[in-house]
Amino acid sequence: MFDINKCKKVYIVGIKGVGSAALAEMLKSNGYDVSGSDIDEEFLTDIALKHAGISVFKFGEGDFKGVDAIVRSVAYNQDNNIDIKKAYELKIPIFTYPEVVSYFFNSVFGIAVVGSHGKTTTTAMLADILYKSGLNLNSIVGSVVNDWGSGSKTNNLNRSDAVFVLEADEYREAFLNYKSKGAIITNIDYDHPDCYKTEDEYKFAFLKFAESIQDGGFLVVNKDDKNLLKIVKDLKCKVIFFGKDNLKIFHLKIPGEHNIMNANAAFLAALELGVSESDAKKYLEEFNGTARRFEVVGKIKDAVIVDDYAHHPSEIKATLRGAREVFPDKKLVAIFQPHTYSRTKIFFNDFIEALKLADEVVLTDIFSSARESFDGSVSIKNMSDSIGDNSFYIQNKDDIAGYCKKYLIEDVVIIFMGAGDIWQSAKMLCGSR
Repeated sequence: MFDINKCKKVYIVGIKGVGSAALAEMLKSNGYDVSGSDIDEEFLTDIALKHAGISVFKFGEGDFKGVDAIVRSVAYNQDNNIDIKKAYELKIPIFTYPEVVSYFFNSVFGIAVVGSHGKTTTTAMLADILYKSGLNLNSIVGSVVNDWGSGSKTNNLNRSDAVFVLEADEYREAFLNYKSKGAIITNIDYDHPDCYKTEDEYKFAFLKFAESIQDGGFLVVNKDDKNLLKIVKDLKCKVIFFGKDNLKIFHLKIPGEHNIMNANAAFLAALELGVSESDAKKYLEEFNGTARRFEVVGKIKDAVIVDDYAHHPSEIKATLRGAREVFPDKKLVAIFQPHTYSRTKIFFNDFIEALKLADEVVLTDIFSSARESFDGSVSIKNMSDSIGDNSFYIQNKDDIAGYCKKYLIEDVVIIFMGAGDIWQSAKMLCGSR
């Protein structure tokens, strides 16, 4: 078990991931000597890590001298990472990201935000409300919160009034590490087919999470989600419902009906924690979003360039509908980089239908994960052909920015979507003139 008294010098493998980077900042703020390693590519977290004074090395080039513990992203193990293999050889204790986060989360008033979609925004919304309300707020969000310049917010975790708001991932049941005193489940929509072989397995993981909420705790859920209703019917904790028939209307800075739902979940959780209705509403309407969640990254003449993390068919639909809402008169071009072979394969036809909501589509090859092997049976060229004549396949992602320059003379919104590195193409296009 990770022990704060025995592990003062920590090395994080996969440190540039948004969760790992936020944890690194939290550890640093709490007196740890923190460094880590990752691939030698630009990440959204680079600036925050540099600002925090955390050294980052390429895999295989870091110094383990004096390191008390290795913290690894769940994507890496001794079979696919040189640093993990070296740590085993040196017999340095190795812990996963969820194990370390749970050490802190479980020792204070922990609130976990989980769900298939919307958990990053909902976590950031709730954390921002509590921070601005003056609570002893500590938080890890799965993206850079625009107003923070980081995915982490740390105060004093050693005080009895500490509150920890955490975006908790369902991948490999990671969220079961956390003993939540409060929680939000945004929705349940089958995902991660590489570790949940059936939809029922996926739903059962959420049931186990809901049943793990501590006695006297609370859970906020959307009553319009049939999967959630089945899960909460026999829970012992307090269940707080919201839905389309009782939504609180907010004038948010971020678009889309899905974000109104996210805001209602955060609002109800904030009230449960003692924030006034007026303050919660005020802070929600001040909220400037998170990186890669319908983030306008550039404007060139009449072209608007948007970056978004959408990587599941339901998320793509929500993003494109939100774009229609904000830019009803503009041509809508979707640039999509699928994420993982397993997800692309099982939702292949759903991706096709979701992308048809755009006027034009540009597809590039799958951004794989360290946790899976190549699967040549999944053809993005076939996906593009199935969408129709308005869809174009560009195999090399590095060619996308050049291809998209033709749109910059149009009245258009260009949305780059995916959980991989497609955001770099958006950045390249913004540098075009």
